[in-house]
Amino acid sequence: AISTKGVVPACRTLDCVSIFSLTCDDAYRVLSVVAQPDPKDPYSRQLPVSLSPKLPTLPSTLKIGVPRKDDLLFFGDTLMQSAFERLLWQLKENELIRKCRVTIVDIPFADFYAAAALLYEGAWVAERYASIKDFIETADNEASVAMHPITHQIISGARAISAADAFLGFYALQSIKHRLAPVLASVDLLVVPTAPTHYTVDAVLSDPIATSSRLGTYTNFANLLDMCGVAVPCGSCALDSDDDSRWPMSITLLGVAGRDALVTAVAREI
Repeated sequence: AISTKGVVPACRTLDCVSIFSLTCDDAYRVLSVVAQPDPKDPYSRQLPVSLSPKLPTLPSTLKIGVPRKDDLLFFGDTLMQSAFERLLWQLKENELIRKCRVTIVDIPFADFYAAAALLYEGAWVAERYASIKDFIETADNEASVAMHPITHQIISGARAISAADAFLGFYALQSIKHRLAPVLASVDLLVVPTAPTHYTVDAVLSDPIATSSRLGTYTNFANLLDMCGVAVPCGSCALDSDDDSRWPMSITLLGVAGRDALVTAVAREI
């Protein structure tokens, strides 16, 4: 809904502008102003619902979908897993959202993960290549120096992707959307960890592709599935039982397109 005119594209069909703020009220007020169709951006669109400057009150009941326990991924980070499980318990006991009755619904998450995997495969890698095609093809030696080597490696891989491969990616995504439509319709919104774990700089440098992919476990599918989301801090968890250092803890609330007001209102309560 927010124009991407002037934004350097990554995946132009998926790109969106995020809002960073100290409060949910501020973020929503900004959204209510800037979420307008832009005649200069062919991908801008009108939201399916109008936005008022103020967040709405919560409904009397909420059905919140969460990843099924067997589907949760934390890549060995038991501290983040425990922190998220504690947060889910607080949601179930209405300790985080006190203004309405909350029902937690376990959601199979395999299709969400499958959608996330598509972001760095096939069609959307090719789209990233298309964004900087002239730069790479006219000055490949310069590009390999000017770009981070891992970024260059991933995007250059698009040269091996055919038009048929791209369409296979479109078909795969559409099948996932079709399967997930009734799942998303069965709940008001989703709550997921913003990231399954945190990595040190050294860990990222030693395996940048794997670590970056894991950090997007619960977010890489959102744009592909046309979802809105709000990430909110939820305290921290200890790095080690014998250490005072702590990881920041955050969750992301996700809803289908047009549920920005509800998702942000729930995020404000948390």
